[in-house]
Amino acid sequence: MKIIFLAYRSWALDIVSRIKTHSSIDEYEVFDNQKAFYEFIKDVAPTDYLVLVIGWSDIIKSEVVDEFMCVGMHPSDLPSYRGGSPIQHQIIDGVRQTKASLFRLTSELDAGGVYLKEDLSLIGNTIDQVFENITISSIRLFTRFLDLYPNISIDTQVRTDIPAYLRRKPGDSKIELDEFMEPNLVSLFNKIRCLTDPYPNAYIEDKHGNKLFFTGARIEEGNEDDKKGHNLYE
Repeated sequence: MKIIFLAYRSWALDIVSRIKTHSSIDEYEVFDNQKAFYEFIKDVAPTDYLVLVIGWSDIIKSEVVDEFMCVGMHPSDLPSYRGGSPIQHQIIDGVRQTKASLFRLTSELDAGGVYLKEDLSLIGNTIDQVFENITISSIRLFTRFLDLYPNISIDTQVRTDIPAYLRRKPGDSKIELDEFMEPNLVSLFNKIRCLTDPYPNAYIEDKHGNKLFFTGARIEEGNEDDKKGHNLYE
């Protein structure tokens, strides 16, 4: 089997390093940008390669996903949280346990049939800890997929009125001062922890335009018997 890997994030490349040695793979190519990928596939037959897409933000051209077998991982329980910034949207909404979905890419965003799902934890003080969870779940997903391919079933997504989320912008990372007055600080903690590097960090801004950025956070549960509390996310 010939594989094209599309990956550029460090955690996605870690996944590639683990699954590229699968016994079913005879040859593989790894691309970290769209231009090089499109240049390469001009000279190959669509039936020659299976394209595995991991942690890829750019939308692949519709003519490519129509001709090539493209399979991607989306860190949500599709069809929920399809679209941009699924990790951040879920964490900000208070989701702690979700699924990683392996699905067929189509011209409609994150709407293709789903092959497999794997449990995924969104717990962690930083986004790097969440990436570690995504890496583990993704390795299991792609390994199971390659074990079964091409004799693997696919389930059509049943989407009624579930919207596709928009990708978050740097300005969305701003924390309003009244958010610090919320009776439950978990929501504030979630916003900060899902926006640690490499994402645009959460910040507050004063009337002069000065910005104070948050590169990390830790939350402890208050307890009258233990004033030190304990970390809710460990």
